Amino acid sequence: KELYVNLMLDDETKESIEKENTELKKSIEEVNKAIEGLEKIVNFLTENKDEWTVTDGKIQFKSITKYKEYYQIVNEL
Repeated sequence: KELYVNLMLDDETKESIEKENTELKKSIEEVNKAIEGLEKIVNFLTENKDEWTVTDGKIQFKSITKYKEYYQIVNEL
């Protein structure tokens, strides 16, 4: 058993696993951040449902203030 562990988990393999683990954690954080950003957008649009419409596939706001608030949230992504 010890020989197997030593052969399978040499220093190079351990480093590779640690690197992959670090990259995976970073990817998870990025995905979570993107999901939070999308959640903010959906919440904003829901809370301000009377302040915007969709024209030709694009969101059109009735006021410049709401337009700026929306794009501020989008730019945070």
